[in-house]
Amino acid sequence: MIHLFSRLEPGVVAIGAAVGLVWLLVLQVLFIVLWVKYRRLFRGENAHDLEDVIVAHGDKIEAIRKREIETKDALGRIRHHLERAISHVHVVRFNPFGAGVAEQSFSVALLDDTASGVVVSCLQSGDGSSRVYGKPIEQRNSTHRLSPEEEKAIAEAMKTK
Repeated sequence: MIHLFSRLEPGVVAIGAAVGLVWLLVLQVLFIVLWVKYRRLFRGENAHDLEDVIVAHGDKIEAIRKREIETKDALGRIRHHLERAISHVHVVRFNPFGAGVAEQSFSVALLDDTASGVVVSCLQSGDGSSRVYGKPIEQRNSTHRLSPEEEKAIAEAMKTK
């Protein structure tokens, strides 16, 4: 066998060695890639075999699914509460009694996303007395007659975000 290598040309031996070295490098790279994938799969788990890892990951996935359902339910409840929360407000100041009295009277609309809530009006007279009125609002309407200022307060409130 030694005689076989002694008869080969040095160039052929060098090429063979180079091919062998390249092959060794390719195998080393493949080994590193496989090792990285292996470490990512096990992620610090002290499992004895792949089945343990798969079961552990399945349990984690099931826990995440349960948490996702709980989160969706909670989000639905929050959205429902937000729809009914006062989120549209506008104040209209006015003078109901003519000259001599500043615009101390006002109507304020306090509405939710369905344009429901309340409109409160305070009428300030020239003698310093005032009267306060509250009217329920359902979808921009009331069972009580609304003044132009109250209607304006409702319309402007629903323009706000």
